[in-house]
Amino acid sequence: MDIYGVTPIDTALNVAGFNLSQLLMEFIFGKSGIGIAVGVVGYLLLLWRLSRTGKLGAIWVYSALILVLVLLLLPSHALTNYKSVQESNDSSTPKAVELKNALVSFDRIPNIFAFISHGTDLVMLGMIGAFDKVFPEWGKFMVNTNQIYEQLRYIREAVRLGFLDTGLRSQFNAFINDHYIPVLTRSVHESKALTFNELTQYYTADEKKQWRDLTHKIDAYFNNDLYLKAESCKKLSLLMGISYDDLKSLIISSFARRVMLQSETSRNIDPFDGCFFMIKAFPYIEGVAQIILAVTFPLMLLVMLINSDLTVFVTYIRNFFWIKSWNLCIAVSFYVSMFIAHIQANHGKDIGWAWEYPYFATAFVVLVPIMVVLTRVVFNKGGVL
Repeated sequence: MDIYGVTPIDTALNVAGFNLSQLLMEFIFGKSGIGIAVGVVGYLLLLWRLSRTGKLGAIWVYSALILVLVLLLLPSHALTNYKSVQESNDSSTPKAVELKNALVSFDRIPNIFAFISHGTDLVMLGMIGAFDKVFPEWGKFMVNTNQIYEQLRYIREAVRLGFLDTGLRSQFNAFINDHYIPVLTRSVHESKALTFNELTQYYTADEKKQWRDLTHKIDAYFNNDLYLKAESCKKLSLLMGISYDDLKSLIISSFARRVMLQSETSRNIDPFDGCFFMIKAFPYIEGVAQIILAVTFPLMLLVMLINSDLTVFVTYIRNFFWIKSWNLCIAVSFYVSMFIAHIQANHGKDIGWAWEYPYFATAFVVLVPIMVVLTRVVFNKGGVL
């Protein structure tokens, strides 16, 4: 089983690029005869330049180019069994796998080019895998690339809108306004600020009974919600370093703050929207870039034959490794984001920091383009982009 990408999308586009490259090479250097014509023209130009300069070294350069071209045009092979890392880890969505299968219909790929590209991918994925080994379960890029952000995005939106069950919402809002806020006000004046759970000790017997009845309804609501039930919140609990009961209490506290601030219709810029878009769009952006790399590969060979120069090849290689490094860029951005989340977890266990103050999510959105630009500078040896 060959691994050709992180997600089914970038894997499919990567292999589709190989397919297009193979078709172009077969047409340019086989059926049409364009490659042979360009090779002859390039050789004649080389002889003309030799007659003017007398430098025989160019003959060796051109001979090396022809040898490389022959190696690159070796018979292709069929690629019938390939997967992404997410598919191997069973963390991809069925829709993404279905789209991958629909994108690739021609399965022949150029031997040497595909070998070099695949080898580079394996090096990058190996580096990401090494990082994954030292990170805890909630911070593994290969498995949790989108799960944490997607769940927190849902919780943040759920808190903004309030309980969707109108009966539960009206009952909860009434309790917060009639009982929770007055008790909270008294506790602030009489002692230190208390957490949502600690405040219940100041309720009257009747208020405690009302809260117990309301809690049973809230528990049922959480158990029936795909993103709020215990099983779905397991990794989030690990990230925050608290139990599911404590996590649920923090979410309920956020619901209460929404009622107090009366902010159910307001919506600020949500950093999780940026994370969600970045992770969803990045495989397509990277995949299209890899298709461009693959399609321009035969054209680059033609230019090399005419110019008898390796400058074009060096430029192509720089862009090749730069685009191949994008998976590492987004992975490093994810790890930094999770590291910031870990710092926030150690300083915010009494508040819903993960969805109310998601600085770590903002860091991810900002870091991804910065990392891509920095690697461009590195591969360009500090020159102008």
